[in-house]
Amino acid sequence: MKSYAIMGLLIMLTVTGCATDILKTPKYTSDYAIIDTLKLQNLSKIDIGAVTPKRIHEKVNNITLRGNPLVSSSKSYAQYLEDALKKDMADANLLDSKSVIKLSTLLLKNEIVISDSNIGYGSIEARFTTFRNGYIEYDKIVAAETQFESSSISETAFSNGRNEYPVLVRTILNKLYSDQEFIDALHK
Repeated sequence: MKSYAIMGLLIMLTVTGCATDILKTPKYTSDYAIIDTLKLQNLSKIDIGAVTPKRIHEKVNNITLRGNPLVSSSKSYAQYLEDALKKDMADANLLDSKSVIKLSTLLLKNEIVISDSNIGYGSIEARFTTFRNGYIEYDKIVAAETQFESSSISETAFSNGRNEYPVLVRTILNKLYSDQEFIDALHK
């Protein structure tokens, strides 16, 4: 009798998908079309400073999908954004930790929402500040939103929500790299 109860519990856990699966964001991938555009603009190299806040308990470093935590593939979502910035600048051959131009970033808003409807959305906002020799050259809050197909079926909604996160980060960074004031701050 006990073996049937245990087998029933295992089947229930397998079918419902609960328990040990950890929802984790995919790693960031660059938008190479915009990276190629950056390469063609004769820009100075830049040092990417730490994106803040780093503390895990901060709201921007916590995303839940229908009450289930979505874990960053970096140490935090601030770290994810920092890693994405560094990857893009390295891919564009613009990253230099000794540059006189420094980028400081404060993550202000960060969420993925999958309600019971068929539409999910992501929203992110950050304050980007560039300094040249200690003087502010650029200081702006940039925001981005994305929409994606969701579902009333949790498994589908979770998968689409987690896969949307790198798209959301790419969207805000593309807005930053397309801002002429930001580009002007990086001109030689």
